[in-house]
Amino acid sequence: MLFAQAISVLLTTGCASEKVEKKRPPQQLTQYVDLLIGTDGPGNTVPGACVPFGAVKVSPDSHRPEESVDAYDYKATKIQGFSHFHLEGPGGSGYGYSMVSLVPQVGILRLAPDELALTMTHEGEIAKPGYYKVSLESGEIVTELSASRHCAMHRYTFEGGQEKRIILDMRQTRGMVMFSEVHVEDNGEVLAKGVYQVHPLIATLVDGNPEGETGRVTVYASLRFEPTPESIILFDDKGLEASVKYVSGQKTGAVMEFGAQESQIVIARVGVSLVSFEQARLNRSSECDGHTFEGLLNKAESLWNALLNRIQVEGGSEKEKRMFYTALYRALMQPSDYSERPFSFCGFFGDDKACENKGDFRLFLDDFCIWDTYRTTHPLQMLIVPEVIDDMIRTLIFLGEQGGFMPKCTWIAKGDSRIMTANPQFCFVADAVVKGFKGFDVEKAYTLMRKGSMEDENPVQATSLCGYFNRGTPEEYVRSGYVPRECDIDQSASMTLEYAYNDYCVHKVAMAVGKDEDSRMFLARSKNYKNVFNPETGFMQQKDKDGNFVQPFDPTVWGMGFTEGSAWEWTFFVPHDLCGLANLLGGKEALERKLDEFFGNKHFTMENEPDFHIPWIYTMIGVPDKTQSLIREIVTQWFDDTPSGLKGNDDAGALSAWLVFAMIGLYPITPSEDIYVVTAPFFDKVFLRLGESGKVFEIRAPGASSGYPFVKGVSLNGRALERPIISHSQILSGGVLELTLSDIPTNFGRADPCQD
Repeated sequence: MLFAQAISVLLTTGCASEKVEKKRPPQQLTQYVDLLIGTDGPGNTVPGACVPFGAVKVSPDSHRPEESVDAYDYKATKIQGFSHFHLEGPGGSGYGYSMVSLVPQVGILRLAPDELALTMTHEGEIAKPGYYKVSLESGEIVTELSASRHCAMHRYTFEGGQEKRIILDMRQTRGMVMFSEVHVEDNGEVLAKGVYQVHPLIATLVDGNPEGETGRVTVYASLRFEPTPESIILFDDKGLEASVKYVSGQKTGAVMEFGAQESQIVIARVGVSLVSFEQARLNRSSECDGHTFEGLLNKAESLWNALLNRIQVEGGSEKEKRMFYTALYRALMQPSDYSERPFSFCGFFGDDKACENKGDFRLFLDDFCIWDTYRTTHPLQMLIVPEVIDDMIRTLIFLGEQGGFMPKCTWIAKGDSRIMTANPQFCFVADAVVKGFKGFDVEKAYTLMRKGSMEDENPVQATSLCGYFNRGTPEEYVRSGYVPRECDIDQSASMTLEYAYNDYCVHKVAMAVGKDEDSRMFLARSKNYKNVFNPETGFMQQKDKDGNFVQPFDPTVWGMGFTEGSAWEWTFFVPHDLCGLANLLGGKEALERKLDEFFGNKHFTMENEPDFHIPWIYTMIGVPDKTQSLIREIVTQWFDDTPSGLKGNDDAGALSAWLVFAMIGLYPITPSEDIYVVTAPFFDKVFLRLGESGKVFEIRAPGASSGYPFVKGVSLNGRALERPIISHSQILSGGVLELTLSDIPTNFGRADPCQD
C-alpha cells in the first residue's frame, strides 16, 4: 500500500469554521485565455477554434515540411490553409491530422501546394476560445474561424478588385493522403471524402507497408457557402476538370469563385463526419446552418466560459491568470467527443461501418495517448468535469471488446495505435474506480485489464522493439517479472517499472470487483520494479534475458533502457511504493539525497511526463518544504504567457494540466490513489466547482500572491492536518482548505511516513 500512515492522517471533516462562498457569480474568464501561448517551440498547441472536447478543431496549418507533426508554428511566415482535424500538442513527426483544408486566394488561380501558401502577419492575430483571426496577403484577406462540435464556420473578408476564391484542398494532411473525392450538388453544396494514413510508420511495421489499414482514417465533409459561388470547378490528379460535378483520385479538391468585387465577405459552413456524407450534412445543418458567425462564436465562448468558471481564483498577477486559464482551456480539449446521431463510427477494428448510437454513451476518441494523459489531464478532468469520465471509460471498454485489448490510446483511425508503452489506460480506469466513478461496467473493464496484464499481441516481436508495438503485457514480464533488453533494446527497464505500476492499478480494480486472489497476485507483481534495480549503481537498469544488467551503463543517457528519459529520471518511477523505493536506496534520507542530486545537477526537465511527479516525492517522504520551493521555481522557469511559454509537447493537455495543478496547489501524485499533495497555490483564493454537483471546495492561502512558497500549516474545515495531503473524497465533500504560508522553510509535515 502507498503510505498507510499518510492516508490515515486524512481526518474526517468537521464543521467548517467559515462558510465556503457557494454563489460566486460567473466571471468572464475567456479574457485570460491566449491560444498563441505554446505555438512557438515544442508545445505543438492548437490556436484555432473549437468547443470543449469538440471533434472539430479548425485551425491554421503553417507552410512547413510535410514531416512536421505540429500544424501551426509561430515562427512560420506562411499559412498553408485552415483544416478541421487537429491534435492538441502531440510529439513525434511523420504523422498527424490537418485534414479537409480551406484556402482563401486572390488574383490568378494557383493550385500547386507551395503556391497555395499565404503570407501572414501576427499583427491583429487573435486566438481565443471559440475564435481565431489572422490577416493574410498584406491585408487583402482576413480569415476568422469559429466552431461547434462537428461543424466549423469560416468568415473571409476580401479587399481589392482581384478575383476572389476559396479552394477546398483534400490533399492537405500532416500524414499521407490515400484517396479523395469531391461532389458538387445541384443546390451548390460541396461534398468531400478523404482517406488518409495518419501514422505511416506504424502501418509499415504492423501491416507491412506505409499504406496499411492500421492508422487509416476516412473523413466526410459537407460545405455550403454564402453567397453562392459564381462557379465551382473541381480538380484531380490531372488538374482542373471543367464542367464536371464529381472527381476522385489521390489529389482532389474544388475551386469556389466569387468574382472581383472591390470588397466581399464569404461565409463557409463545414460539417464533418466519420460516418457518411449524409451525417456530415446533418451535422452542418443542425449545428451551423441558421447561425450567424457571431451567433456561433458567442455559443462557443459561452460553453468555454462555463467550464473555465469551474475554477475561479482571486489574487495572482494578470500574467499568472493568463498562464492558468490558457492551461485549463487546453486540458479540456481532448479526448474529443465524436458521437454522432443517429450513427457513430465503428470501424476501428474492421471494415468502415457505422453503428447505431442509442444515446447511452458518448464516443470519446483522440486521447492521443493515455501514457501522457493519465498522469494529469484525466485526474484534472475527474476533479472539475467529472460528467465526462464515465463515457471516456465506456469508450475504452467498447473499443476493447471490439479489438480484444483495451486500447492504450484512442484515435479516429482503424486498428490500435499502439503508441507508447505498457498499459497506462489501466491507471486511468483504476483512478476513476478509486475516486468513486460508477457509470461504467467495472466488471467488463476488469476483464479487459486482466487479459491485457496476462496476455500480449505483438506482430513485430523479432524487431526487439516490443514496447512500441505490443497491445498487452510481454510474456517475459509475466514469466520472469521484468522486460528483458531482447524484447525492447531501448525501453525495457522503464517498461518493467510501468508494468509494475500497472499491476498496482489492476490490483485496485480487482479489489473493487471482489477478485481477492487476483488482487493479491497483482499487488505482489507490483513489486517487480525491484527486479531492475541495480544496488551497485543505485539506479534502475535494463537486464538481458539471462538476468544480467546490461553494460555499458550511463544514467544520464536517454534511451538506454528508458522511454523518453534516462535512468536518472526513471529511477524515481515507483509512485505506488515510494517507501519501497526508499528502502532500495538505503532509507528515506538516501532517497532525499538522491532527489537533491537529481535536481542539483539539473537532471530534471518539464519537457516530458516521466519527470512530472518527481518534485512532489519530497512531500511524500516527509520533506514538503523542498517540494514547495521547487514548484515555485519550476513554474517560473519553465512556463510563461508568451508563444514560447511551453517547453515541451502539450500532449493532449498533459503539460497544461500539470501547470493547473501546480498553480492551485494540489497534485495527484499517484493516479489510482485517493490523495493529492498540497502546496502553496499561486492565488490567494481558489474556488473549485465540483462538476455539476453544485458543491464548492475553497482553498484559502493568504500571502500566495506575494510569492510565499512554504506551508506552515493546513486545516480542513477548521481541523488541522498533520501533513500537506488531502483526499479526493474530502475535496468532493466541499468545504474550506486553509493554508498558512511562510517565506522561509518550516517543519510542517516533516514526519517520516516510512517509519512503522
